[in-house]
Amino acid sequence: PRHHRVRPRRRRQDARQDRESTGKGYLAMGDSASAQKELLRAARLGVPKQAWLISLAQAMAMQGDWQGIIEHIVPDQSMPPADQATAQALRGNAYLALQQAEQAVAAFDQALGFEPRNPLARLGKIKLLLADQQLDQVLPQLDLILEEYPKHTETRLVRGEL
Repeated sequence: PRHHRVRPRRRRQDARQDRESTGKGYLAMGDSASAQKELLRAARLGVPKQAWLISLAQAMAMQGDWQGIIEHIVPDQSMPPADQATAQALRGNAYLALQQAEQAVAAFDQALGFEPRNPLARLGKIKLLLADQQLDQVLPQLDLILEEYPKHTETRLVRGEL
């Protein structure tokens, strides 16, 4: 019977989506280790990269797994430019955390190539300016990001610290 062949395929697709949804749910609850485990399962089950890559990077960042981000968070052409930009910006943050400034700059520049106004990449470059004590350039750039993205939490936190 024909419907027997359709059912297992549907179950596999449901299982893929369940792993992705469960992973994102764990991430929303702050359980980054469980989120990472579920998102990696979704990846192994063949869920498209754009559905899990950014969430996996966020889970890894929450755990301080900077090397893992560099090794595993690699955007590809199948992803929308905004997602490619965010993935590259997250890679830039990982390089920054590992004190690899040149690689961080390259990742942030790649991110801005995909999406010139990406707040995460712009903020990453601002963090590099802060590390170089170039405060005169930092405040105007932070204010520009906040004009465009007034609710960008990370930018608000950096601005509040200065």
